[in-house]
Amino acid sequence: MQYRVLAVVVGLLVGYWVLQLLLPVVFRVLRPFIFLAVILAAVWALFPTEVCSIEVLSKIPKLCVR
Repeated sequence: MQYRVLAVVVGLLVGYWVLQLLLPVVFRVLRPFIFLAVILAAVWALFPTEVCSIEVLSKIPKLCVR
């Protein structure tokens, strides 16, 4: 039982350390997609009908409620 608790604690510490190392890299990779999502949200807020007229985006149920 004590070894299992120790393994969980060590696993959590290693996971925390890995997240600290990888999170900046993941954010750097995803930054263009996050930027595009923010721009799409701004355009949708200003022009919802025009955004929903785009065929790919019109298939998203939460975006274009009819």
